[in-house]
Amino acid sequence: FERAIAVDPARPLLRHRHGVALRAACRFDDACSAFAEARRLGDSSSELFSNWAAASLEAGQVEEAAGLYRQALQ
Repeated sequence: FERAIAVDPARPLLRHRHGVALRAACRFDDACSAFAEARRLGDSSSELFSNWAAASLEAGQVEEAAGLYRQALQ
């Protein structure tokens, strides 16, 4: 993912998928950062917010996770 991001850093889907991979590797804080960057770049999908919320919850950020789950449901 790092190489693809270096080539095209403005693609939100790359950042989102990178976050999914980081979460699968139990790198929850890094995953949250990747999801935040995907959002900054324009991804506003329910899938993004749901994945971000799950990573936040796994990172112990319960309040942030609750807010992100609410956004996923909108």
